[in-house]
Amino acid sequence: EYNSSCDPYCELERDNQEGYASTLLNLAYIFRRLGMKEQSLEASNKCVEIYGNAGNKLQSLKAIQGKVFLLNWYGNFQQAINIAEQGIGISLSINQPVSRSTLYDYMHASYDSLGNASKALEYYKKHVHINDSISNQSRIDKIAKTRALFDLDLKNKDLAIQRATLENQRNQIYFLIFGLLLVLVASVLFIRKKNVSIKLKTANEELQRLKIEQMQQKNTELENTLEYKKRELISYSLNFVQKNNLINEIGQELKNVNLNNDDLLRNTLQKLKNKTNAGLRIDKN
Repeated sequence: EYNSSCDPYCELERDNQEGYASTLLNLAYIFRRLGMKEQSLEASNKCVEIYGNAGNKLQSLKAIQGKVFLLNWYGNFQQAINIAEQGIGISLSINQPVSRSTLYDYMHASYDSLGNASKALEYYKKHVHINDSISNQSRIDKIAKTRALFDLDLKNKDLAIQRATLENQRNQIYFLIFGLLLVLVASVLFIRKKNVSIKLKTANEELQRLKIEQMQQKNTELENTLEYKKRELISYSLNFVQKNNLINEIGQELKNVNLNNDDLLRNTLQKLKNKTNAGLRIDKN
């Protein structure tokens, strides 16, 4: 079933050469698992060739690793060594220590299988050295990362402290502004209350002044009325006195009237008439 679907899939990938090469490398491993040596090596060779022609050194290096692995698997140790040396050159040009360490390990296995212990040991040491370097670099990177995280954490703490300080200062400013506003409002209310009190006091004083003026005016009017009444009373009194005097005079004249003497009677009546007219004029006045 796999073989029957493999060729159509490869046909679909042929327009995408690098995708086709990746498919071929996967096929090489599958063919190895199926025990199909020729197909596995052919797929691997095509994969290396396609990546090499495309100039993709990284993928080409990965394809060479796969090919060296397959050659060692099938016992083609010398060919595996030759291909591995090509891969080492590529890994040096693009600085891929992990791939180079893997190739050194494959070369160690190849030389060991060929019975060349010195070469096997040499490449094993190179493999271990690179792994140690990678581990050291990994530790260094980890330490640097930890240091960076520590510095970042410290910076964040400093920022948090600064932020808290700024927040505290801002709160203090807010409290100060709030306090000033309270003082201002209290001052305005106090001034308004004082002004209201002054206005009320002024209004009360004005009201008292108006009341006093009204009372003084009423008193003046009452005094004038009283004075008028006094004068009127005096006038009435004088009038009564004058009336009494007139009546007394008339009575006295009447006693002295001589009814037998006409001239004397006319004179007496004329005097009484004059006195009566004089009294009427006084009443009129």
